[in-house]
Amino acid sequence: MAVGVLRKAGRRKQFRPNFGAMDIALMNLSQIWNANRKLALTIFIGVGIIWEVVVIITAFSLPKIYRATAVVEVQVSGANREWNLIQNDAQAILSTKSTMGVIDKLHLNEEWGRRYFNGDKLTSVESLRILLKRLSVEPATNSPVISILSFNDNSEEAADIANALAEAYQRHHLENTVTSQTNLSGKMISPTVSVQIINKAQPDHRAYKPNIPFEIGKGIPIAAIYGAIAAALAVGLRLLLKKLPVPKALDSNSNKPPMPPIAPKY
Repeated sequence: MAVGVLRKAGRRKQFRPNFGAMDIALMNLSQIWNANRKLALTIFIGVGIIWEVVVIITAFSLPKIYRATAVVEVQVSGANREWNLIQNDAQAILSTKSTMGVIDKLHLNEEWGRRYFNGDKLTSVESLRILLKRLSVEPATNSPVISILSFNDNSEEAADIANALAEAYQRHHLENTVTSQTNLSGKMISPTVSVQIINKAQPDHRAYKPNIPFEIGKGIPIAAIYGAIAAALAVGLRLLLKKLPVPKALDSNSNKPPMPPIAPKY
């Protein structure tokens, strides 16, 4: 009886774990990582450091741009939709008449010609193209406040341009109010607009661009991505080279001279 039980136990199959394709793939990846971990980490850290150094050098070498902001308040009388009128009228700040007045007042033809074009005086049209690229008008939502932003590589000039443009905009509406306020019957023809400068632009010696801490922080995830790609390529190349057959010319056994015959002993 006991012998039969032992025979049956001997015939029982041994337990073998049932691994799926995903489990096998994960084990293979684990083995590859353990065998190439040092190489992957070295490439990852090295490429990441190199990229971050490039980002830092680039951030410090970029030209500095300064921003100055003048704020005006627009008051409208006789308008049913006051906010829409202010939104549309904000574009008058960048009109040709206002911007040309700024160019003449600050002598930008001569100044920018000396600074950027080796002393050659610019035409007003050339200065206007440069000026419009450096200006931005931002009306506040549901508010009579409009911000005039000036960008420049000189903080003092940025403030002067913003203030001169705010004054030109104020003068523009002052002239229009005197000439077109009422008709002969005393009835108002169109809404009158008055502009008050509530905040003059001040030179800000802190650069608006580049934002060096932001640029360095933005470069960290990019450095990690490039480092991971470089590490994966290095490991893949290493595995590929291991699978390549060794040429006969490089085989160490092929260069060995043939063994001389052993002389018989007498």
